[in-house]
Amino acid sequence: MFTDSQQDQSSIKTESGVKLSRLNSFRSLKLRFIIYSITAMLLGAGIVTFLTTSYAHSSFEQHYQKHVSQLVSEHVEELRMVILSGQSENLDALLAKIAGALDADSLRLMDESGVVISAYSGSNREYRMP
Repeated sequence: MFTDSQQDQSSIKTESGVKLSRLNSFRSLKLRFIIYSITAMLLGAGIVTFLTTSYAHSSFEQHYQKHVSQLVSEHVEELRMVILSGQSENLDALLAKIAGALDADSLRLMDESGVVISAYSGSNREYRMP
């Protein structure tokens, strides 16, 4: 028969034996290689995905900025002539034309000091499909 102290020691040995066998199984070279390689692959895939997404975003943004500046530059001379002539009804029509070309909901024309000269707001617009 076991005394209480012997039973406690035998239960500690079996628990520690289980813990030691688990530690030995995790220390095997094969398992460590698998864990490290999966971790490295997931990390590499995440980095590649992040870099690809950021490149695509910056490329799209640069293309859009180039497109907007090209559309605005096409209308600058016409806009300048309308402003110098002082014809406000032509200015509103031209702003509506520019906003339609840019596919914008609203458009504000400001002078150098930041004062709004004219504004366009198309509340009921139909959007173009890309």
